[in-house]
Amino acid sequence: MSRNLGTGRDGRVRVVHVITRMDRGGSAQNTLDTALGLAEKYDTILVHGPSHESAMTAAQAREVEDRIQEAEKLGVTRVVVPSLVRAVRPGSDAAALGSLWRLLRRLSPDILHTHTSKAGLLGRLAAVAVGTPSVIHTPHGHVFFGHFGPATSRVFLEAERAMDRFTHRLVALTRGEATDYVSLGVAKAEKIRIIHSGVDVDGFEPAPGAREAARAALGMPCGPRAVGSVGALLAHKGPDLLLAAMGKVWKTRPETLLVFIGQGPLAKELSDAARALGAADRVFFPGWRGDVAAVLPALDVLAHPARNEGMGRVLVEALAAGLPVAASAVGGIPDIIRPGETGLLVPPEDSGALAGAILRLLEDRGLADSLAARGPEACRAFSARAMLDALDALYQDEARRIGVLK
Repeated sequence: MSRNLGTGRDGRVRVVHVITRMDRGGSAQNTLDTALGLAEKYDTILVHGPSHESAMTAAQAREVEDRIQEAEKLGVTRVVVPSLVRAVRPGSDAAALGSLWRLLRRLSPDILHTHTSKAGLLGRLAAVAVGTPSVIHTPHGHVFFGHFGPATSRVFLEAERAMDRFTHRLVALTRGEATDYVSLGVAKAEKIRIIHSGVDVDGFEPAPGAREAARAALGMPCGPRAVGSVGALLAHKGPDLLLAAMGKVWKTRPETLLVFIGQGPLAKELSDAARALGAADRVFFPGWRGDVAAVLPALDVLAHPARNEGMGRVLVEALAAGLPVAASAVGGIPDIIRPGETGLLVPPEDSGALAGAILRLLEDRGLADSLAARGPEACRAFSARAMLDALDALYQDEARRIGVLK
């Protein structure tokens, strides 16, 4: 570290970010983007746990580490808390709480910004114990449904309701998420600030020949049209719903290809299901790709049938790439995908409706082209610059409230 913790404030507002794992997920990238983007203006400290739970590939881990080192070069201080894991483990959680308490007492931040449910719970408890004057929490999409069973979901909901008294500002990624917090009694509307998760939308416009290059990179033939998803192969992302929908699409358009760009524990189950459908030769599993902008042109339709979604960064990327989108109307997705303007929305858990939307986009070229044409302009509202400006304004407001700035 370039300086001792807790000293050398050099007149800047000190912001401490706390999150569990630092990986390629949207919440981690949002946190890292914030630390990087505001490093020169704020005395920034990034606290995170180990990332072994993410099962990243070596390439993913290198990419994350390179970005953290980039942040350190800009003056961000990094602190790793080994016990701050994502899974619920009482022994580790107690150790993490103690570590965070000691760390915050030594750092004495003006603002503590916690990210995701687990880090938010432990970080806010530690902040209360040391008297941190400003506590901001970003859940990055709640886990009140779609992730766990009813009992576990209820525990998370009650925990968030209890933590509201220790939270000065709650950041929601979308209007839908903010509405859920109010309707579920998590927080009052005046405490919530809606700040979209910023996405670097530059570089997504396909260049000539991009489709052929993307298909070759993914090992797909160039001729048939393709539907695909981008993201972790996890239950709440709904890849099983997409495969079920494609089973219906193939009855009308059997030549259509399906590609799951991403990795996760459902990969084998999906592969076995595709084989059972007799569609193994039409379903591709290229795994995780760090070059999303380069491979999106392989698709004709981006499908995102999530069961729960805070925002969906890939949807913004799809708009930037000029792709028509079919997605489920859950969480913050309707903030990005406006029906008939930037894509088509379907009810969650409805593979039949998803199949219908996909078929419309495959068969009605005029509709698909008109939706795609609006994407590059619509995505600008979700840019990284817009997010950083909004967070900067929030930090300034909090700094004035606690008397650090006039």
